[in-house]
Amino acid sequence: MPLDFLKQTKNSFLLTCLLLLIAVTPVFAQTDFGGGGDTEPIVTISSVFSSSEAEVGKAYDAALIVHILDHWHINSDAPLQDFLIPAKLTSGEFTDYTILDVNYPSASTINVGGSDMLVYSNKAVVKFKVLINEKYNGSTIDIPLSFSFQPCDDKTCVAPDELTQNLKIKIGSNGTALNQELFAAQTTQTKTEVIVEEADPIVSAEANELQQIIDENGFWGYFLVLGIAFITGLLLSF
Repeated sequence: MPLDFLKQTKNSFLLTCLLLLIAVTPVFAQTDFGGGGDTEPIVTISSVFSSSEAEVGKAYDAALIVHILDHWHINSDAPLQDFLIPAKLTSGEFTDYTILDVNYPSASTINVGGSDMLVYSNKAVVKFKVLINEKYNGSTIDIPLSFSFQPCDDKTCVAPDELTQNLKIKIGSNGTALNQELFAAQTTQTKTEVIVEEADPIVSAEANELQQIIDENGFWGYFLVLGIAFITGLLLSF
């Protein structure tokens, strides 16, 4: 086996092992997943709307504001590593309204184990539009929002979580503009594309194979991958 291949494979496994170890750390390091006690929540969310009233048949700006505790971060909506859990905003599927143009903010880059990662920290604003069905005849409408994420600091990760928030909108034709300091730049903001150099084919193939193991074996797949990485590391150390 060529020496360069061994070195490259070893580096790939070490990086993957480190990131996966971070991912499964909550199993051993976190004993309270219910959020009980006096611990301050790592992530909180709130929702805002751009008008005091909304006319049916028209689209309006809205946003989910994500607050992240100091010294913590969450993965962005498009992490560079495909086995990391991304931030994601979803809403129930209802005929009374439609969610349009979900627009995640630009992510920050941090380095973990020599590998760049895209994350959100402190505050992240996810903007979107709400279109109320023109046949809706209620006086108000609740838009259920769900935000899924996984928080980490520089030493550990806690269990993936999901928070929910109802965006309550009053229906009418006499609305006044609200929160314009947040939505004023909406016309110039676009979803940032992450430009990444093409990964080495050997590394990409391994990452896909590792992800397949995790997908097929669920939670225990992480341990299988860690075991493979550990044994391979031992063999390559000789």
